[in-house]
Amino acid sequence: MSADGDPIQGGETAYYRALIQQYDKAAQRWIRRSKKIVKRYTDEREDGQTNQKRYNILWSNIETLKPAIYAQTPKPEVQRRFLDKDPVGRRASEVLERCISYFLSQTPFGSTMRQSRDDYLLVGRGISWVRYVPHFRDIEGAEAMQDVDGAQITDDQPQEVDYEDVTADYVHWQDFGHNVARTWEEVSVVWRMVYMTRDQMKKRGFADWNNVPLDYTAKELKDTGAGEDGKKATVYEIWDKGARKACWIAKSWPKYLDERADPLKLEHFFPCSRPIYATLSNDSLIPTPDYVEYQDQASELDDLTNRIALLTKAVKAAGVYDASNKELGRLLSEGINNQLIPVDSWAALAEKGGIKNAIALLPMQEIAQTLLNLYEAREKVKQDLYEITGMSDIIRGASNPNTTATAEKIKSNFVTLRLSEKQREMQRFARNTIEIMGNIIALHFTMDTMRRISGVKLLTEAEKQQAQQAMAMQVPQQGPPKQQAPSLPDEIQDLLSEPTWEEVYALLKDSPERSFRIGIETDSTIAADQQQQQEEAVQFTTALGGFLKEAQEAAANPDLVPLLGQMLAFAVRRFPIGRELEGVIDETIDKLTKKAQNPPPAPPNPDMLKLQMDGQLAQAKMQQDHALEQQRMQMQMQSEQMKAQIAQQAEEAKASREAQMQVLTMHLEAQAEAQKQQFEQRMQSAQSMMQATFDRWKAELDAKTKIEVAEIAADATLDAAQIGAANQGSED
Repeated sequence: MSADGDPIQGGETAYYRALIQQYDKAAQRWIRRSKKIVKRYTDEREDGQTNQKRYNILWSNIETLKPAIYAQTPKPEVQRRFLDKDPVGRRASEVLERCISYFLSQTPFGSTMRQSRDDYLLVGRGISWVRYVPHFRDIEGAEAMQDVDGAQITDDQPQEVDYEDVTADYVHWQDFGHNVARTWEEVSVVWRMVYMTRDQMKKRGFADWNNVPLDYTAKELKDTGAGEDGKKATVYEIWDKGARKACWIAKSWPKYLDERADPLKLEHFFPCSRPIYATLSNDSLIPTPDYVEYQDQASELDDLTNRIALLTKAVKAAGVYDASNKELGRLLSEGINNQLIPVDSWAALAEKGGIKNAIALLPMQEIAQTLLNLYEAREKVKQDLYEITGMSDIIRGASNPNTTATAEKIKSNFVTLRLSEKQREMQRFARNTIEIMGNIIALHFTMDTMRRISGVKLLTEAEKQQAQQAMAMQVPQQGPPKQQAPSLPDEIQDLLSEPTWEEVYALLKDSPERSFRIGIETDSTIAADQQQQQEEAVQFTTALGGFLKEAQEAAANPDLVPLLGQMLAFAVRRFPIGRELEGVIDETIDKLTKKAQNPPPAPPNPDMLKLQMDGQLAQAKMQQDHALEQQRMQMQMQSEQMKAQIAQQAEEAKASREAQMQVLTMHLEAQAEAQKQQFEQRMQSAQSMMQATFDRWKAELDAKTKIEVAEIAADATLDAAQIGAANQGSED
């Protein structure tokens, strides 16, 4: 072993070992300080300190700050960067947000953030490390590989991905390091220590896993004499931003265990965000824990508390009494109440001045006054400490009833100023970690994994082409109805206007384009104000309802419908709570715009139709009367001609055919009457047919008018119901 503590000299890993040694030397004082602070927080005492009384103000401050800094897992908010109408960007944001939300709830993200927060408050630095974990299976259907804790997992074997995970690991404050630098922008190499067994190194695929020395033993097992089963190897996972590579080395092994070129292909390369720091100067990234800034006052509190405890023990009823009257000792030792104690020599005791002169108590006035002074001094030290730390009575939940509201407000504003910086830093740390997780999902997850996790309903290119072909087959054709193509479901028809999965996946895979069009943010990491959320929901619904009421009057002009739709979309995108309704509102606006561009024909006026039909019937009747009159006149002329012929014939054969002429005349008159009746019947039949045609046409017109009115009312009711249901969902 060399003088600087490195057991390995030279070798291919010498550069990184030198960086680790430089960092360990620079952080040595901070590590010693931090270990003492952790012991003070957990109240771990040495053998000679067990009887000392302490005032653990550190524990009190940390427990008070914890929920004020980080109280809940933030909700990711992935949205279009410029809030314009971008269907592909909107759907890509929805897919990525759902995937991130799933892994925040299914992985220990919340506990990682809380542990990092605790390190930040205690030792001045918190760190997390994001890992991409693909699970593989054999193409024949073998079981998936088990996850290996520790180093980054990637595999080059000819297997297919079964499913994928992304998780944020907590890194202990002693297990993280980087090249010595003044600011985070100067950091080019980061690492973390992982303790692995031989079996874990073998599953990970490390080279020389069987020869790497097991140089780490847990503190709990050091004195148990455990063999190799209780030991692990100290492995450094190192990410070199300058070389764009990641490598794994063991503390006691000179060769690389593994080396990979840019495994995650992240824009900022590192799988970790900038740590969350306490007090830093511009000269070093080694933090100063907050406790160091008030450790003198905390030590003074401990001293005062210990003195108060000692004096409290001294404050007691103690003294001496006349030995000749032993009964007097029972006054205090037996704790007698409402009972007299007999004294044998009362007369002698009375001559000496009674009990007053027979008993002398230890003076307590000076001790009690000193005790009160110590309590007062401790309160003064506490006030000094609260001024240093900013832990006023407001944040501790204490207040003076005699204090004015203005004074309380001033203290509350002071607390907000002191805490806001810590809250923003914690929120930045959580947001950056979530952003890394989102980028890993976008860059490395398969489209099938995104579809299964997000549950977003979109069509693929092939499905969209099939649906469009099916729509083309629905063109009306000649033939029986059985030969017509079946209609597509309404859901498929709505998805035809949406982007395909390939378009969304291509945007997510394109890092520059995704960065330009999509931003990842989070909501607050502190406790949410439920009343404020309800007020925001009421404000949103009130504004939306007022706009819709005014827009309904203006929508009478179809030319204004597109403008009103764009105004509504512009307003909704500015409300964070309206993001969940944006898709529904966009679809509604598109439908209303299309309906305004192609308005249905206005229903005909029934009165005008009746007048028109009456006119047509009158004209038809006149034409029929005219035809009947012409036919009657023609028949009359024919009858006269026949009469003339008959008269002429009668003159020639009057005598012989007189009887025949009478019969013929009667026959002709009967024939004329029959034809007249037949014509009248035909006229009545024609009138009945025209009246029936008019009634049927009028009935069809009335039915069609009622259907169109019902459809318009149903569309309005459906839109109102959808908006109401969405509002109810957001309130829930």
